Amino acid sequence: MNHNIDTNVSYSQQPDRWHIRSLMLIGLVLGGLILVCSFGIFLAGRYWQQLPLLQLQTLVFITLAFTGRGTVYLVRQRGHFWKARPGKWLLLSSAADVVAVSILASRGILMEAIPFRLVCGVLIASACYLAAVDVLKINLLKKLPQGL
Repeated sequence: MNHNIDTNVSYSQQPDRWHIRSLMLIGLVLGGLILVCSFGIFLAGRYWQQLPLLQLQTLVFITLAFTGRGTVYLVRQRGHFWKARPGKWLLLSSAADVVAVSILASRGILMEAIPFRLVCGVLIASACYLAAVDVLKINLLKKLPQGL
């Protein structure tokens, strides 16, 4: 890896021994929880906001974009995601992604427009949910064998 674009995540001094079962378990739990979040946002848009189909598609798009970007921060290190400051390029690409997706969705570019307040709501909900999942990740890592 080119250290000029490093994300400032610490690494082991010795080669790691990976426990694949533990990694798979954590991956399944984290992926399942993100799926629950995505379905929750979809169901809120469908039944609470009563969005038409095309706006629901936009809602799902921004949900996938925001939770996908959040997942990068969630799994990039063993500790809490806020403990290691991401590298400049990761931060810039994340900000550009969030801004671009927000503009596309709220202005209706290449998709049906949804209100900007809804875009902001999904961003905040995704961030809060991923922060809660991060706490769960830490607790899971403490209970599983060392060497992940």
